[in-house]
Amino acid sequence: MLINIDKLNLKVDDILNNIEQEKIYSYYLGQSISNNKLAKCCFHKDKDPSLGFYWSRNKDLLYYNCFSCGARGNIFEFVKTIKGCTFKESIQIIAEDLNLINNSKY
Repeated sequence: MLINIDKLNLKVDDILNNIEQEKIYSYYLGQSISNNKLAKCCFHKDKDPSLGFYWSRNKDLLYYNCFSCGARGNIFEFVKTIKGCTFKESIQIIAEDLNLINNSKY
């Protein structure tokens, strides 16, 4: 089922307030992540884990950084890249994939 994101008016905070960012990364990577452990990067063939995670200074966004291929950004940029979509679409995709629409006020 496609959801009209303009009608729902989903925002970044709607995602960030309803699910931990580690869970979002873990869902798309298919592996558990933490900010003190490297994971295998999904942007290139990664024999040894090279994808790291770190919190922003004010601890509101969990960023990724691949020490091998140089990919980096926040969770929305991560989904944009792996899904080939826009920023706005990344919000919708996360909400749909992680069933946040049915579990929230929307």
